[in-house]
Amino acid sequence: TFPIMESQIRSFPATEGSGRGETATLVLLDEWAFHPYAETNMTAILPTVENATIVGISTANGRGGTGRYYYETWTKAEASNSNFVPIFLPYDVVPGRDEEFLLAVAKDMAAYKVKGEYPRTAEEAFILSGTCMFDLGRLGSMPITDVFSTLMGICEIYKNPVPDHDYVAGIDTALGIAGGDYSVCQIVDVLTGEVVAKVRGRIPIEEFGPLVYQLLKSYGYPFVVVEMQFQGSIVIKALKDGNTDDTGYPVHKIFHRSKNNAGWHTNESNRNNILAELESGIRTGACTFYSDNTLTELLSFGYNDDNGKFEALSGHDDEVMSLALAWHARVNFQEPMTDFTAHSYDGYDDALTGFVLLTDIQWSKKNPLEGLVQITCPECQGSRINRFDDGDVEPCDLCDGMGAILKRGEPDARPVHDDASEFLEMLEAGLAGKRGNVGRGAARV
Repeated sequence: TFPIMESQIRSFPATEGSGRGETATLVLLDEWAFHPYAETNMTAILPTVENATIVGISTANGRGGTGRYYYETWTKAEASNSNFVPIFLPYDVVPGRDEEFLLAVAKDMAAYKVKGEYPRTAEEAFILSGTCMFDLGRLGSMPITDVFSTLMGICEIYKNPVPDHDYVAGIDTALGIAGGDYSVCQIVDVLTGEVVAKVRGRIPIEEFGPLVYQLLKSYGYPFVVVEMQFQGSIVIKALKDGNTDDTGYPVHKIFHRSKNNAGWHTNESNRNNILAELESGIRTGACTFYSDNTLTELLSFGYNDDNGKFEALSGHDDEVMSLALAWHARVNFQEPMTDFTAHSYDGYDDALTGFVLLTDIQWSKKNPLEGLVQITCPECQGSRINRFDDGDVEPCDLCDGMGAILKRGEPDARPVHDDASEFLEMLEAGLAGKRGNVGRGAARV
């Protein structure tokens, strides 16, 4: 207290409501990024310091969680969108803190923590500080770039399609209204683990679907996992419809939860699973991305003490979830069948004359079964014992227990059902080597 000047210096804890009702000519907020009620306190302080000075001093505390308000205040000041003036003091303003000093400190501290505690730039400070679900060291070393090709403004192409590479994709959708979430599609190279292309936009979902279709088509129709909200169903329809000059997305390349249920239905359990897969991919260095927006969302994705779950502590999580869906598809990716050698079955022609080989099925068509018919298996005659696997009877070698086989169309043969979902599921299982002889000979149904 200074009686002569009728002034005093007062100290307040960083609790909710602290400083409310007080007046001051100078407010000093020490370690501001770590104040749990930073935004609430500022709302209370501002009306009392109309002609005063507010100084916020702090080391960075990440971009989300407790450090969110400090980070947002800093970025607004950097963009000249607030009354604050940003001043960053790098680690080496202190005498004696040089590269040799950092090397000595690094012996007792993880590399990313050294950069977080002794940053050279403000960006480095915010990236490598705070807590989040994902490995900060890996995130800090991602090859972020603003150099990429664009398509229709919002498609970012980091790596062009490679003919002999397989790709997968994840899509998280939104309504496309101003101020709302973004619709995001991310494409991942199965071989390298890189995000090779991305669409991110706050556009009407009716425009997003056809745009995504065109991008996915250029990467050879990757296996795609679409988050199934109302908006997701619109995207799936757009994929299936395709453009006017083609037949649409191959139905077996779209994730189905069940036979007639296309799209990914997120619940607490599978959400935790796909996030854990992505966390592992980033931590082990298997996953690589190039987008600063993706980095920002991952850095802001942390544990919320209020509800006990990992989520976006600030901003959006559309990039996180779309990448998690794509990474889930990569983790569970099945290598295409490569052995197409024809095999004979108990006296039948070695070339399986008349039967349809998997190699003959036109997988790029919207309905790969178009023009095919199913007939009763000539070997077992579709016996009930065979079809229902009663007792210890071995399934028929020719039809693998299905009771029927495929042939090209014949006048009296029964056509394959239109949607063919059940048969497609069986074929996909065969391609993955999970159904006995399916991958070795004639297609069966």
